Amino acid sequence: MKKYYKKTKTEADYLLRLDIHWLKVNGYLGNYKKGGMIWQGGRNKDESIGIEASMVDNNNSIIRLFYALIVNDQKTNFDYLIKLVATNCNYGGKRFWFICPLEHNGINCGRKIAVLYKKKDYFGCRHCQNLSYSSRNRNRRHKDYWLIRTLTIGNKIEAQKLKCKRKRYAGRLTKNQEKLFRLYDKIRPP
Repeated sequence: MKKYYKKTKTEADYLLRLDIHWLKVNGYLGNYKKGGMIWQGGRNKDESIGIEASMVDNNNSIIRLFYALIVNDQKTNFDYLIKLVATNCNYGGKRFWFICPLEHNGINCGRKIAVLYKKKDYFGCRHCQNLSYSSRNRNRRHKDYWLIRTLTIGNKIEAQKLKCKRKRYAGRLTKNQEKLFRLYDKIRPP
C-alpha cells in the first residue's frame, strides 16, 4: 500500500526574500540610502518593495520597508521597521544581521538572521513563517539507490583486488579472494 505524505511546510525557495548580502552589495549598509527592489515573475507578476536604510551605529541601525499588496481589488499599505545588529568578524570588519520582527503569542522572535522571507503579508525569518527548503522535502531514501550501491561495491571490489596477492593457497581460495567473490555476487542481479 502506498503512503502519501502531506507537505506541512511551505518551501522558502519560491517566496520573495530580502537578503542582507544584497543590501550590502547595493550600498544600503552605509550611512543612509533610500531605494527599492523589484522581484520579477512573482505571484503578482512584478512585485516591488521600497527600502530605506538608516545606519546610526552598530546597535541602532534600522531598515524601513514599505510596500503595498493588492488582494481582491483591495489595496493594503505596509510600512514597518526592521532592526539591524552588527557583529564583529574574527579578522576585522562587521557583519550585519536582521532581527526578526515577527511575534508569536505576544513574544518577539528576535533571532539574528541573514534572510527575511515574505510568506503572507510581512517579512520574517523562516522559523517564524514555518518554512522549509525544497531540498529538505525530497525523498533521498530511494533516489539513485542502485547506482550508488553499484558504484560503492565497485570501489570495494577494486580495493579488494589490490589486497589479493594470491588467488589460491594449498588448493583452496584465500580469504581475500573469497571476499572478492562475495562482492561480485552483490552486484549480480538475482
